[in-house]
Parts: sequence; C-alpha cells; structure tokens
Amino acid sequence: MENENTLLNQAQKNSVSIALRLLEENIFRIRLILAQRSYNGHLYSFRVDLDDDQISNLQEIFDDILERITAAKKGLNLISTNDLLSQSLNGSASYFWSVLIDEKSEKLKRYGDVSPFLKQELDPTIDQIITLLNRMTAVLKKSGKT
Repeated sequence: MENENTLLNQAQKNSVSIALRLLEENIFRIRLILAQRSYNGHLYSFRVDLDDDQISNLQEIFDDILERITAAKKGLNLISTNDLLSQSLNGSASYFWSVLIDEKSEKLKRYGDVSPFLKQELDPTIDQIITLLNRMTAVLKKSGKT
C-alpha cells in the first residue's frame, strides 16, 4: 500500500477533511437536538419525531460513522481543526449583520412594492438586532477573543 502522504495531494486532503468535518459537525448538532427533544423558539420550532428505537439505531450509526472518520483521519493523515466558540460567534455576527442589512425596507424593493410604513416598523428592529450583534462582538473583544 502507498504511504498515506502520497494517496492525496494537499487540495484533495483539504477537500476530504472538510467534507468529513462537516459530517461530524452535523452529527454533533443532531445529537444535541436528540438530547433536547424539541425547541420552541419565536420564529422557529423543532421537534424530534422519532421513537426511542429509531434514536438508538441512529446513535449506533453515528458511532459507526465517527469510527470510520477516525480511521480515515489516521489512514490518510487528514487535517483536524480546533475551533473556538469566540471565532464562531464573530463569524456568525458578521454573517448575520450582512444578512440583516439586506432585509431592511429599502432593500426589500427587490421583491416588489414596499409599504411606506414598513420602514418605521421593520428597520428599527433590524437596527436593534445589529446593535446587539455589535455588542456581542464587543464582549468578545474585551476578553481578547477576536
């Protein structure tokens, strides 16, 4: 068998690492949801609609997938990351800032006519949320996490 360093070039190694990392992250997220069983938010609700046997079977499948990811990491010398919550929060704040800016009343014209009253109803809420996102990043800066 070839040496693990010759099986993949760097771009291929990055691609496989990212794909398997995304799968692992999604399994982590699903397991959090399974543990929580439901979430009832303000604009988003989520409910686990699986019975205990299905959940148990899924957990076994997830374990098997993670074992194979571990084997691939070792066998192919894949790249791991050590992500930090502060980095994720900073990235999310920037992303949502740009998403929210595009939802202000002036920008919604791209979907059709906009009520003249929408600006006073929607824009202050968006501005307030953006201010809160900025506060979140300021908290991270204070702790040196940016």
